[in-house]
This record gives sequence, structure tokens and C-alpha cells, in this order.
Amino acid sequence: MKKIILLFLVSSLCAMAQDIADVIETNCDASAKDTLYKWLSQNKVVLIAADGFDCSVCQSHAPAIKNFANDNPNIRVWGAMNFKYSSTTPTCTQINNWKSSYSWDNVFMFVDTDRSWAAVGYPTYTVINPLTKKVEKFGSNNYTINDATARERALNINKTLQTEDAVNTLAELNVYYQHNQLIINNANSISGKLQVLGINGQLNFEGVVNASNLRIPLQLNNGVYIVVIGNQKLKLVVND
Repeated sequence: MKKIILLFLVSSLCAMAQDIADVIETNCDASAKDTLYKWLSQNKVVLIAADGFDCSVCQSHAPAIKNFANDNPNIRVWGAMNFKYSSTTPTCTQINNWKSSYSWDNVFMFVDTDRSWAAVGYPTYTVINPLTKKVEKFGSNNYTINDATARERALNINKTLQTEDAVNTLAELNVYYQHNQLIINNANSISGKLQVLGINGQLNFEGVVNASNLRIPLQLNNGVYIVVIGNQKLKLVVND
């Protein structure tokens, strides 16, 4: 039993850490296509809701997905549709009825014929980080994730990666990490609150920039971070 549980946990972690390949999806009547890398290359978070037409939990989540897509136009939302209990291929009529019933006007809907987005059943929610092109959250409502946590994760990532503003475009400002110190040089014209965020939006450090040059003791694991100083955002890669 221990071996079975261990294998399940390892396979789950692998699914969460896997790189995502580019995917092209076509809507039901083949009038439009959407590609995953199109949005990731624009630094857009992508959230995929794999829902079943005959899934009551999916139906209960649908209004929240509608509101999320409407309120966050800079996050791309896909609706990967199929049946939970039937092997019948969905029709365009069923896609259109769902779209009309739940006002999914800002959700790109398509028939997920091979159920590729429904890894562990319906509903399954996938959130993809454009910076790493890795699946940030992956699972179904009955396992590790529900629609609320998926939406929260997408929003947290989006806070740090809305646009290329997250990259340091200020040539005179220099921020780097060395020997367990966050080093800030030439912050002459910038002051205010300092934050160091992980790529998922988690807060690793908070302080104040009150001098042109600072050395701040800070323990960070290797990885990619976003340094926020006032209204400026800078990308920080730690490989110490």
C-alpha cells in the first residue's frame, strides 16, 4: 500500500511540474482557432476549465468561471468541453447552449474530444504560468484543486506577470542577488515599498527602499522572482 501511495504522489507531482507543449484548439464549427503559446508568449496566464455537460459540479462552477473571464480580460480562459458520463461526442448545439446558459462569451470553448484537459475527471482546472510554461495547478474538484483555488492561483501569477513591465527596463537601476543578499544599486529616483514575490505571487520579503544603494540579508532559493519597488517591477533570477 505504501508503494502505491508513493507512486501516486510522485506521478501527481510530475504532472504539476511538467512543461506544457504548444496546443492548437479549434472551436466547434471550425470558425476560429486558438493556440496556447499565442497567449503565453504575450505573458498571459491561461486557465483551462475542463467541464462536462452532464456534470453537476461543473454546472455549479460555471457562473464563477463566467465572472472570472469577464473581470480578467488579460487572463485567457478556455472551456474544454465533453461529457462526464457518456462517450458520445458533443455537438455544436450543446456547446452553444452552454455558452448561452452561462454567458461564457469571454471563454474560448471547444470540444475536448480526447479529454486531454480532463486528466482526473470533471471538472479539472489547469493554470499555466507564461514565464515558466509549466502547469502551476492541476487536478479536479474532488482531488487537489477546485475552481476557487484555480482562479486564485491565476490571479496571483497575473499580479507579477501582467506585461513585460515585470522585466527591468530601467538601465540605471540594478538589482541582483549574491551571497544571501538582495543588492540594489542606483535607486536614486525610486523610493517606496519593496517586495520580493515568487512567480506564483507569494510574498518572500517586504521592506522599504530609502537609499540609493542597499544590501539586504535575505534567504532565497534558486528560481525566478519579481522585485517590486514602488510602481516598478523587475525580474530577478537567483542562481546563487
